[in-house]
Amino acid sequence: MVRLELLVPKLSEAEVLMKAGMLIVLIANQVVDLANITRLAKLAGYGQIIVAVDQLENLIQIAGAANEARTTVHVVIEIDVGMHRSGAQPGEPALKLAKEVSILSGFISPVCTGMKVSPCSKGS
Repeated sequence: MVRLELLVPKLSEAEVLMKAGMLIVLIANQVVDLANITRLAKLAGYGQIIVAVDQLENLIQIAGAANEARTTVHVVIEIDVGMHRSGAQPGEPALKLAKEVSILSGFISPVCTGMKVSPCSKGS
């Protein structure tokens, strides 16, 4: 199977691409509206959807929607690198959020990023 990956800024763009056959899509921004979180969880049935999170409440909402949809939503933790627009604070706040991701595993799956998007292995 061909692995197709794309980065988009919005949920609506991810929906169009995944419904057209794109297998892996990363939404670079948070999805925070409850109706959109429900759409995100359902979209995970089409392939690997990855979304940025920076707040525990948002992570819990996504996990709940994924549980309801019986899908897995993959997440990356967005970290504030000094721009102060979004992202968890570096250090302990980001680590705490990452620990919550591991607790919510099952319907939430962490993704490690570098040059390539791939699921994290245990201990990553």
